Amino acid sequence: MYFSSMPHAENVDTDQLEALRDFKISLQQQGLLGQYSSLEDLKIQVISHLNSDVGQLESTWVDSNSAGAGTVPVIRVNREMLKAGQDRLTVVNIGTATADEVSSKIIPGGKGRTPEVIGTLEAEHLDPGDSISAVMVVAMGVAPTAVVVTTFKFQGNSYMKRTHLNLF
Repeated sequence: MYFSSMPHAENVDTDQLEALRDFKISLQQQGLLGQYSSLEDLKIQVISHLNSDVGQLESTWVDSNSAGAGTVPVIRVNREMLKAGQDRLTVVNIGTATADEVSSKIIPGGKGRTPEVIGTLEAEHLDPGDSISAVMVVAMGVAPTAVVVTTFKFQGNSYMKRTHLNLF
């Protein structure tokens, strides 16, 4: 649950405010508390937390409709900061089957330019445990968020994964 850290109205009910503070403390003790300072900050936090949670689900996902249930590719996109203005994007298959025709592209997630990518994020086959990497250049004028769209095939079916990145 996310709470605003922005100033509240002066005519707020103090009993309600105290009850809210108690509720926030109980959530914090359970690790369920987030705080935001603006709507943009809230958006970035929610996207980041959803990506993390989906990533955890993907690592345990089993496609019961595929031959040999449990034998599937699971594609994850990781970002590693190298130095100011440069990050390494890595597309890795953490699954148990080969992904075919893997291709990732970056699109801006807001107003601004798309980050420049040095190298290619494509592979004819991405075996379990294998990865492909490229350098992403983040500079002035680049959108504050980006989406890595990764497509791949498995057993003749096409799949797409979208990974949201906070760039700043």
